[in-house]
Amino acid sequence: MLLASSRAIGVEIADTRLIVVEADPATDPLTIRAVSGEVSAAGLGASLRSALAQGGISARVVHLVLSEPDGIHRVQVLPPMRASERQLFLERELGREIGGNPLLGYTIVRQVEGTPRKDEVLVAAVPRKRTDQTLAALIAARLAPRLVTTAPLALWSAAQILSQPSFDRPTAAVHWGFHGLTVSVADEGVLRFSREIPHLAVPGLDAGEWFVTEFQRSIRQYMQAAKGRAVASVLVGSVDVRLERALPDVEARLGLPVVNLNEAVRALFPEGAEGVMAPSPGAIVLPLGAALLAPKATPNLLPLSILARRRVALLKRAAAAAAVLLVGSLGYSAWGAAQEAASYRKALTRLTAQRQARQAEAAQVERTKQERQTQYERIRLLKTDPLGAAPLAEVFKEISRVAPGELHLDRLALRRDHTGLSIRLTGAVESRDLARAQSEFNRFYFGLQGSPFFSQVIFNPPAASKVMLQQGPSPSVEGRTVRDIQRRAELAEDREGVLGKGKKLAFQLELRVREMK
Repeated sequence: MLLASSRAIGVEIADTRLIVVEADPATDPLTIRAVSGEVSAAGLGASLRSALAQGGISARVVHLVLSEPDGIHRVQVLPPMRASERQLFLERELGREIGGNPLLGYTIVRQVEGTPRKDEVLVAAVPRKRTDQTLAALIAARLAPRLVTTAPLALWSAAQILSQPSFDRPTAAVHWGFHGLTVSVADEGVLRFSREIPHLAVPGLDAGEWFVTEFQRSIRQYMQAAKGRAVASVLVGSVDVRLERALPDVEARLGLPVVNLNEAVRALFPEGAEGVMAPSPGAIVLPLGAALLAPKATPNLLPLSILARRRVALLKRAAAAAAVLLVGSLGYSAWGAAQEAASYRKALTRLTAQRQARQAEAAQVERTKQERQTQYERIRLLKTDPLGAAPLAEVFKEISRVAPGELHLDRLALRRDHTGLSIRLTGAVESRDLARAQSEFNRFYFGLQGSPFFSQVIFNPPAASKVMLQQGPSPSVEGRTVRDIQRRAELAEDREGVLGKGKKLAFQLELRVREMK
């Protein structure tokens, strides 16, 4: 694990509780400052500024740690690809499991030699929920978010700093925090398994008993995934004093060596500082691990939009600094400085246009993902329906979706027999232009054929209909039939009036509803 190159603060928000830890990785031994507080009615930004002032913390770079039971952590083997392609692929794959637009980050752990060569990638993803609002509050407080990490990643980071875990055998790090129980298992220095369990609201719950039960359940799940590879040691941190006191009994029940991370945290405090520290040693384990993480060496869940804004701001500052440096050191004339400023403005304009193009591309990708998700939900609905077919309401919605605006449905009949459910549609497409009516009908027909709701679409041409114009008996004179010229003109006018109202393309379709079981 690579440490952050400069001072940063780790921030954890547990309900209305706020824990902030500042760590300076350049000092040996490591020096930290920690403070906790409540999120007041004035908002997160004001509460955070007050906490920083109270703790004498001057760093402005923020590493936010998220506790999310629905998060995903896994190691995947992927073929080599560009970063943008890898990001889109992982967002699509993990978005199906989490749903919506999750926060996602990854880092390449190592390269797997072979033909073809592949990359081993550590991936982390969590639901977005209120994270965007939290990051907006941090930015409004004039802080600079650089990293968004998860509780299992922050816990493993703290465990590596606070102890000397063995990388030869799997090592488990466990933390009982304000959100619940976090379990991380690492092997060969890489996080291989994680689990977050919320607290159970059970009065009189024995902390040690619940801890041991959930930990043993997590270890069994890890061993199944790791094909029997057993955990060799356990690192434990806790905000609950009862659990810390019960660690000897926990060690005996687990049958594994247990290291108390709280004692390692106490060793970082100056003598006597713990008594005046607002957070307990166990409470700062997660934000401490987040503060020490290097953003580029760990899965970073910071949204790409914030990264883009940061890059533009850096370019602007670099352009301004470069212009000042050139004018001051080389003595450029006003004309030369104007030319340099113009070139930087052009560069900024080009970068802004590129950023807008990337945003438009991202929006298009998001729309495509939403459409794919809709189709995925429909297919899932068909596969999981206990009756073996789609609900009629969904079938009717599908027919309405593909129907053109100029279609008139005269009759809809349902029939169920030994072969399944069928629907007969009788109607017509009305238009002054017969070619347009034919085109609208084709779109309707092929739209039904391409729908996952129907297994067969049959077109039954209706019987040809003619405009029948009744004619009265021709008058006879002396046994001969004569043509009534005036009657013939009236019939011609009637025929033109009927055809002038518009043309109808009648149809009759037989739809077979797809049976999935």
